[in-house]
Amino acid sequence: MKYADYAKIRRVNWSTLREVVFRSPLHYLHAIQNPSPDTTSRAMGRLLHALVLRPADVDAEFVVFDGDRRGNAWKDFAAANADRTILRASEWETVDAQASAVLDRWPVPQSTEVYLEWTDPDTGVECKGMADAIGGGILTDLKGTGPLDLAERTLWRSGYVHQLAMYRLMAGGSLRAQIVAVESAAPHDVGVFEIDDVALGIAEREVRAALRRVAECRETNVWPGRFPEVSVVGAPGWLDVDVDVEVSDE
Repeated sequence: MKYADYAKIRRVNWSTLREVVFRSPLHYLHAIQNPSPDTTSRAMGRLLHALVLRPADVDAEFVVFDGDRRGNAWKDFAAANADRTILRASEWETVDAQASAVLDRWPVPQSTEVYLEWTDPDTGVECKGMADAIGGGILTDLKGTGPLDLAERTLWRSGYVHQLAMYRLMAGGSLRAQIVAVESAAPHDVGVFEIDDVALGIAEREVRAALRRVAECRETNVWPGRFPEVSVVGAPGWLDVDVDVEVSDE
């Protein structure tokens, strides 16, 4: 399934639900009403997935423009390739090197880019997802990342573990889950990280809680931000403050 076709399916996916998990229902509402524009980073990520998971489709979906993205030459090229993602030669070379590093490390299963569709039984919220690969009882997500020495923190704080937990729910809940991460910068080190059941369990609870909040907000049409009540702010722990307290004799 092409990304454009996937995007048209009106169901909750992780890229918007993550706003509830990490921010608020207000941010979620804004995200679904104002889809973020495409970026070079996202385009490179899509190319990475295509090169690794479905190389036969690459030429039909991506093309290289070796020049500046301005002027008549660029306008004519963009118009002639409106149905393809356009990247510079240097960007393509970077992603091609990433893909080669992944393929040298990870044997790609036969089932890739598996479309998942699921209705949460507790709330009736309809969900969708696109699992990068399923094979050998393992659900795999492929990610381009920064330095792998920060992998544990990055995989959690970026929501990658939550995304896998949501996909595992949609796939039946019994699969093992792993992330294949490749550094964006040369030499494009690759790490394969299996997510343990404790982390997946925590992430799954947070995903389910987010789905409940979406259902409640849909029913009430109230979409609160992160601080719906007055919040008290004290001195931060890192602030070294010597406070003298005067005691009254009265």
